[in-house]
Amino acid sequence: MISVINTILSLFAVIFLGTFARKRGLITPQILGPLNKLVFYVAIPSLLFREISKAPFHQYFDSHLVEGLLL
Repeated sequence: MISVINTILSLFAVIFLGTFARKRGLITPQILGPLNKLVFYVAIPSLLFREISKAPFHQYFDSHLVEGLLL
């Protein structure tokens, strides 16, 4: 459960830092589009993949859930 909270806090930290940098003028409108694409298509999926791969598989894996999904 703590890994889920860490992931969510990391995502909000990225959002907060981006908002802060934009309001302070550190991010110009010209760079905003490419940075958006980088964050949405590379950084956030990488963060999620890393956190999910560190999660204990056997703790969250439920064979009954998989059987129900396959029906």
